[in-house]
Amino acid sequence: MKKKNAWSDIYESFQSLYPSLKRKAIGYSPHGYMSILVYFPDGMRMVYSDVERRAKLLTA
Repeated sequence: MKKKNAWSDIYESFQSLYPSLKRKAIGYSPHGYMSILVYFPDGMRMVYSDVERRAKLLTA
């Protein structure tokens, strides 16, 4: 049986790939298929896709 991916697993993947950004992140929310929207205190937002294993900065 396959393991289901939880949003927290995707956030942990983000934290392992981007250790410098994980210290600044204040939260996350689901955003589409296998991706999360990560929030930062200065208002910056970033979408991390676990499928592509990379993050994209959103403009304010």
